[in-house]
Amino acid sequence: MNVLMGVGMFAWFDFTPESLEWHKRVAKELWDMYGHHESFYAFYVSEESGGGRDNWEQRPEMRKKRKDDIVNFFKEFKAYCNALAPDKPIMLATNSFEVPNGMDTYPALMEHLDILCPFGFARMPDGDLTGKEAANMLQKVCDEAKAHLWFDLEVFLFNPDNSLYPRPVEEIIRDLNLFDNFEKILCYQFPGVFNDPKMSIRVGEARTIDLFNGYMKYLKELKAKNKKRK
Repeated sequence: MNVLMGVGMFAWFDFTPESLEWHKRVAKELWDMYGHHESFYAFYVSEESGGGRDNWEQRPEMRKKRKDDIVNFFKEFKAYCNALAPDKPIMLATNSFEVPNGMDTYPALMEHLDILCPFGFARMPDGDLTGKEAANMLQKVCDEAKAHLWFDLEVFLFNPDNSLYPRPVEEIIRDLNLFDNFEKILCYQFPGVFNDPKMSIRVGEARTIDLFNGYMKYLKELKAKNKKRK
């Protein structure tokens, strides 16, 4: 396996100097404990962030501060992690909303990120870009920075209380085919959303088994189709 080690989180959307120092300590602890494993692939900062990089601040000075904070954070964090493990990439997952608002920040940010792994393309706010338009804009940013753009594919939907339940497999398959520019597609999340019926304990509701079976059926059909092409 390739394991992206989660370094977080200090607080939602927080890239302040206090958060940076905390992340450095956690990254050092992770590297000391697990750095000898061949499966240690990357450091993943899980604070997340709004795609506009200002995290919905209302005042101009606070919007600028948020944008400056995230650039300074990754400039320092990448340098620190590179000193520990120069061959291990740094990944950040962000949502895909209001990407045009962050275009003044992305070039500087991507100088210090190896992998950008955005999510939320299937639930873009009213008046925003389409998911495909946001993906294309982020692809251009990553290409220019020679960074990698991966897809954090959401395989869940939200209940009224914000708990998660399985997303219909047809919607997941649609996203897999619609967003074809991504180098890699990661899935959030397996626990509580997928359940193999053979597992001794089911985490989540019965629909988690339906999603697992539906996805396995899709994979089987895809493999059969690819085999015929060969």
